[in-house]
Amino acid sequence: MTQNNLDLNPTNTDWLRGKDRYKVEFCKTLSKIGSPEFAIADKKTRELAPYFVNLAPLISFPNEFQRSINVLRKIIETEVGIEKFSRMAAASTKVLPYVAVLTHVLEIPMLLIKKSETKGRTRRIDGILYPGDKVLVIDDILSTGKTAIEATEKLRAEGALVEDFVALLDNERGGRKRLEDKGLNLYAFITIREVADYLEKMLVITSAQRKTIYEWVKKSGV
Repeated sequence: MTQNNLDLNPTNTDWLRGKDRYKVEFCKTLSKIGSPEFAIADKKTRELAPYFVNLAPLISFPNEFQRSINVLRKIIETEVGIEKFSRMAAASTKVLPYVAVLTHVLEIPMLLIKKSETKGRTRRIDGILYPGDKVLVIDDILSTGKTAIEATEKLRAEGALVEDFVALLDNERGGRKRLEDKGLNLYAFITIREVADYLEKMLVITSAQRKTIYEWVKKSGV
């Protein structure tokens, strides 16, 4: 492990004292993987959006991926609380690499949420889940909340108690409010407006692009 990785795997005390430093590093990572992209259609909704954030390339950058794992771990340990859940699940398949590592490191059982529609009495979940088990759901980006809510409903349909949701980035597209309406607490590391502020200071995006992000968030009613 490099010294840089050691620096970005802080103690819980250091984490709580200096989250801004880790947000800066996260924004440097975004710049490295070419995100956000501007003036393209949203790849999920096909709606013409002024920007799109994609964290999928992170898995191809071992050091940056490890830093993101460390961020999620610190949020879980210092903000959510390990004692608040006994299982962990990924909101979507693209987040499985994160959850696979986290459950191994934290020694917490992992659940797989089936993507396909199920009929009759077919289980929606793979893994051992007992009625009343508390499950923490993880995602990389929260946008509208649609994926998060679908995952939560599948877990709850199998008897799980789902109260908390962790994401690296809140894209501020109304997801937080929709999660709250479903009885979910959101723990997001950074918001898209914070990302815009940091990237502008780092001269990665222009002031006009920062303004574009702020205006799109406002349009989303946040």
